[in-house]
Amino acid sequence: DGLLPGTVVKSGTLVATGTGTFINQDGRVFVGDTDGDDGFLVIADGARVTGGAARVANREGSRGAVTVSGGTWNVSSCLLYTSD
Repeated sequence: DGLLPGTVVKSGTLVATGTGTFINQDGRVFVGDTDGDDGFLVIADGARVTGGAARVANREGSRGAVTVSGGTWNVSSCLLYTSD
């Protein structure tokens, strides 16, 4: 569909914490993009993650998860979660 990622968490954990924290304000956030990816995003303690679109476990064979605890996740156009 031509949707390209901006910030990609391919494997491991990306932790965003603290007020004033921004990730990818104008782009896209992918957590687990392609086959074999196993990404995890944690948004906590006042952190803000925003983007035009977000995809979690984007393609077959990828895994992804997001936890929001005391933070904010804003997606302006679409949020897609794909599972096998």
